[in-house]
Amino acid sequence: MRKKMSPEQHLEFFISMVEKDIQHYNMQEEAVNECIQMSIPSLNKTETSFLKRMREEYKQKAIEQTLVLKELKKTVTIYQIMQKEA
Repeated sequence: MRKKMSPEQHLEFFISMVEKDIQHYNMQEEAVNECIQMSIPSLNKTETSFLKRMREEYKQKAIEQTLVLKELKKTVTIYQIMQKEA
C-alpha cells in the first residue's frame, strides 16, 4: 500500500527533481563547452555552430528551471505560513 504524501512533501519532491534537472543541464553545458574547446581546430563551421547552439539550449533550460525552482520555494513558504496560521 502506498503511503499518502502531504502537499508539502509533494512540493519538496518537485523541488528536488528541479534541482537535479538544473544540475544535469549545467553538467551538460560544461561537457559541450569542453568538447568545443578541445575540438575547435578539427570542427567545421556547421559542427561548431551546432555544438554552440546545444550549449546555449542547456544554459537556457537551466535558467528556466531556476525560475521554476524559485517559484516552487515561494509556494512552499506560503504553504508553511498557511499551515502555521491554521
